[in-house]
Amino acid sequence: MDGKVDRELGRARIDWSLLSEQQLLETTFEISCPETLEGITEQEPPDDDVSIEYIYRLNGRKQGKLRCVYCKWNNHYKGYVVIHRSGSRHLVGKDCGLTRFGISWQDDIRAFEAARERSSYLRRREAILGARSQVLSGIAELASAKCLSEYEDVRRQFRLAMPESFRALVAAASSDRKLFIEERVRDRAKEDSIKAERRNLTTTQRKKLGHIKPQYRYELILIGFLNGAGLFERGPSPRALIEEARDKAQTSLTKLEQTGLSAVQIRNISKQLEAAAEKLNIAIRKLNDLPIFFEIDNLRMIAKWANNRSNSSDSVNYVAEIGALRREDPFGERVVRYPSGYQIPRAAFLETLLGALRVS
Repeated sequence: MDGKVDRELGRARIDWSLLSEQQLLETTFEISCPETLEGITEQEPPDDDVSIEYIYRLNGRKQGKLRCVYCKWNNHYKGYVVIHRSGSRHLVGKDCGLTRFGISWQDDIRAFEAARERSSYLRRREAILGARSQVLSGIAELASAKCLSEYEDVRRQFRLAMPESFRALVAAASSDRKLFIEERVRDRAKEDSIKAERRNLTTTQRKKLGHIKPQYRYELILIGFLNGAGLFERGPSPRALIEEARDKAQTSLTKLEQTGLSAVQIRNISKQLEAAAEKLNIAIRKLNDLPIFFEIDNLRMIAKWANNRSNSSDSVNYVAEIGALRREDPFGERVVRYPSGYQIPRAAFLETLLGALRVS
């Protein structure tokens, strides 16, 4: 809204609270070159019947600071453009305005900033609603994708193929992703301790004890980090995350279609949509982790780790193959294979939603 419209309505001041949603959407609140505005003058306004029209923030600009009409100093990077009912415009520093107009200046700033904030959220609302169809259809496509069933089936197969190690695999995937094996290593410290104890014995006593036998201990050795951990980490499945996000998005978008929403209401609805987007991001990350998990080096590491955990008396052996992990035991074998044709739908709608949520 500009001073011309205000004067045509015969008002002495701009009442920001009276602007309609459409007017707020069409209003420019911030300006980068206020000194170029029509009617700008370095003279003080004829009286105090002025309204805040724009805010300016000029930090770092080459032209330098601006001059306030009241303090007469070129020392303002931030301030306001005020418009007098005559149409003249004037630059006023924030603190200088308070000195000149007192409490009413603070009231004017609050009213202006409230309108500016609501305008920002209305633009965000408009952007989000513009993406509504794409977002809902994108979520629907993701919720019905074949990859969800394939992901769940692979996870079930691993639970059956690795009964003695599945819980440990989930624990590693849900924490630091480190995989350790136990190795039997020579315990030189223990041998030295036995030697030290025998020094106080007589030769006869030492001969009775015989030679010191090699001492051993078991040591945890880090063999690597689990890739594709999202296939096993704790928490809701991709399907559950997507369905929850779909419900949250549908509810939020329906609320957002209402007119007369305040800035706070739009902000709260935006937060709900951000939460839905985060759930979708987690679901997609988990789905993308399945092919990463099946990379051959990762499968070899898991086979080595699982074999180390298995009791040797069980005669269980895990073998990594390209696109598969094979379990062999006296009762037969189980093979978990990478699902042929596994594909995750493109989630361009998610970037569209996130872009709309960043509009200000």
